Amino acid sequence: MEINNQQQNQNLPGHQNTNTTNRNPQPVKISSKQEPSNSNFFSYLILGFLFLLAGFLAFVAFNEPARVIVVTATKYTAGCATLIFFLIGLLVIMGLRSQALNLMDEVVDNSLGFFDAAKLVWKALYQVMVESFEIFESILRKLLPFITFGLALIIYFGLMYLYKSVAASGAEVTFLTIVLTVVLVGISGALHPGTEHIKDANERSFNEQFSHYFRDSFEIVLFVFFMTMDSTNLFFLPERLNVELHASLGQYNLMTRGLSIDDTIGFTINLIIATVAVELIRKALSVFAKASKYLSHYRKQANLKRSAISLAMRQSFRDNSDEMIRFVTFTVILILVFLIFPRLKLLAMLVASLTSLGVDLVMPNRLTKKYQPDIIGKILAKIFKV
Repeated sequence: MEINNQQQNQNLPGHQNTNTTNRNPQPVKISSKQEPSNSNFFSYLILGFLFLLAGFLAFVAFNEPARVIVVTATKYTAGCATLIFFLIGLLVIMGLRSQALNLMDEVVDNSLGFFDAAKLVWKALYQVMVESFEIFESILRKLLPFITFGLALIIYFGLMYLYKSVAASGAEVTFLTIVLTVVLVGISGALHPGTEHIKDANERSFNEQFSHYFRDSFEIVLFVFFMTMDSTNLFFLPERLNVELHASLGQYNLMTRGLSIDDTIGFTINLIIATVAVELIRKALSVFAKASKYLSHYRKQANLKRSAISLAMRQSFRDNSDEMIRFVTFTVILILVFLIFPRLKLLAMLVASLTSLGVDLVMPNRLTKKYQPDIIGKILAKIFKV
C-alpha cells in the first residue's frame, strides 16, 4: 500500500522524483547578457516575412525572367522535399528506423540553420531601424519649429478666408469677431495649462517639444490675425475677398480708429478701462492663489509684526514681480498699437481678456502654475529689457 502511494505521488505534476534520473535533457538557461530577450521575435519575424513575401510576389508577378526562376526553383525545392519524404518512409518500411531518424535530424538541423540566420539578419535589421528612427527623430526635432509654424500658417489662412468671406457677403463681422476671439483664446488657454517646473529644450520629450513650438506658432497666428483682419491688401486672398469690414456695436461704429477725437471717444476709453480692469482681476487672482502656498507657513510663525495673509500676499507679489512688469508692458504696448487701428480690435482685446479670465476660473490650476515665455513675450522682454 505504501509503495502504491509513493508511485501515485511521483505521478503528481508538482512532485519531484529524486530517486530516478530524468532522461529528457533539461533546457539550457541563457542569461540576458548572452542573448537579448525578445519575446515578440517570432511575431516580428512572421510579419517581416509576410511583408517581404508580399513585396517579392509583387515583383515576380510583373517580371517574366524572375517568374521563370522562381517557378523553377520552387519545383526543384518541392521535388527534393518529396524525395526526402519518400526516402524516410522507405527506410522505416525496411526496418531502418534509426537511419530514418538520423536523416530527419539532419534535415531539421539544416532547416533550423536557416531560422538562426534569419534571426541574426532580423536583429541586424532591427538595430538599423532603431538607429534610423533615432536619426529621423533628431532631424524631425530640428524641423519642428518649421513644421508647427506651417500648421499654424494653414490655420491662419483658413481663418482669414472664413472671416473675409463673411465680410464679402456684406454682413457685419462684429458677432463673428467675438466668436472667433472666444474660440481662439480658449484654445490658446487650453494649450497653456502651465507646469510646476519649466523644462529646458533637452529635458522635453518629442510631444512636449511639439506642443511648445506649436504654442508659440499659435500665439503668432493670433497676433497676426487680429493685426491683419481689416487689411484689404492680403496677397493670398482673391480680389473679391479683399474688402472693407462693416462692424458696429449699438450706435458705435467699430471701424472708426481708436485715436479719432469725436463724440464717441468715451466709448474707446471705456473699452480700454474695461480691458485693463479685467487683466488686473486676472493677475490679482493669480497673486491670491499663489499666496495660499505661503499662508500656512506664516501662520505657524509666532510674534509676526504683520498678519500672515499680508506677509503671504507680499511674498507672492515679490515672486511674480518680473511677470507683472512684463504683463503691464505687453498690455500697454498692445493697447497703444490697437489705438491706431479700428476700435474693432479693442473690442476683440476686451473679449480676449474676458475669455482668458473664464479659462482661469474653469482651470484654476493655471493661476498657480509657471509658464514658458511665449515668443512674443521674449521679443518684448529683449527689446524693453523687462
